[in-house]
Formats: sequence, C-alpha cells, structure tokens
Amino acid sequence: MTRRLVTSDETWVNYETSHDRISGGEWRKRGSKPPEMPKIPNNRKKIMATVFWDSQGILLLDVLPSGQTVTSQYYADLLCKLREEIKNKRRGKLAKGVIMLDDNARVHTAKTVQEQLRKFKWTRLDHPPYSPDLAPSDFYLFKFLKNFLKGTNFTEKEELESEITAFLMKKVLNFSKKLFWI
Repeated sequence: MTRRLVTSDETWVNYETSHDRISGGEWRKRGSKPPEMPKIPNNRKKIMATVFWDSQGILLLDVLPSGQTVTSQYYADLLCKLREEIKNKRRGKLAKGVIMLDDNARVHTAKTVQEQLRKFKWTRLDHPPYSPDLAPSDFYLFKFLKNFLKGTNFTEKEELESEITAFLMKKVLNFSKKLFWI
C-alpha cells in the first residue's frame, strides 16, 4: 500500500527567514524580564509552495502565482498536473491506483476535488473531523525545509523557488524512506 501513497501539503515560505522568535529564546531566572523580541511584520514577502511526494521522492512542486489563492479549482488543476507527473515519473503507479494523503483543508475536501479524484479513480484517506494534521509534510518535511532556509534572505522569487527545489530533491528521498518504511 505504501507504494500507492502520495502525500501533499502547502506551506508559506518567506523571502526573509532571519527572524526566528523560537530559537532566539533563552533560559532566564524566574521572575526576570524576557528579552525584547522584534515584532515580525505581517507584510513580509512570501510564496505558497505545494509539494506532492511519494516513497520515491518529489512528484510535483508548485508555487502559487502572486495575487492568487489556493481554491478548490486550483487544487483540482494541480491534481491533473500531478497525474501527468506520475505518468512520466512512476510507470505503473496509475494502474495500481493512487491513494492521496493530505489534510482536511477545505480545498482538499471540496466537491470539485472529490470529483477529480473519482474521475482518476484515486482514493483519498479520510481523517476524522478535528483530528491533528496527519500529512507528514507538516510535521516532517516542512520543518526541515524551514530550518534549512533559516537565516537566509532572497530578493527574487525564482531564487527562493530554486533553493526549495534543491533542498527537496536532495532530502525528500531520505525522508520518504523513513516515513514510508522502505
């Protein structure tokens, strides 16, 4: 079954990753005043990256165009791109049937997306409502990606995309082997 599994998720990645409130913490005496932490501006430049991957590595990395939001139609279109990538990169996977593992985000559970999955004869692993996020991208892949990018600044979108792609291509196969028990 693990060979049929494809997991996906989205994350925001900032152009500037120098501000890190958590790692800037320090142990202090009880009752002492905490150090001043700079307020992180809410208008920082960032991109939304969507990653689809399986036990053999990255299948598709998509970066949302500026000014757009991830809608159910956008995600359904991504599934079409994913299908083409699976056809090109994983011979025989489509014939065996794909099992999608993602979270309970509205765009993943929308009617448009469900119809697309039915059309492709793919199965979606359902999560109980209000359950913790079970998609491994959040608790595993994105955590390492953001640690890798910590302290770096980018001026161009293409430069950031290139760095994300390089990291994912290099690291995902190792992650996949650990997560999918291969």
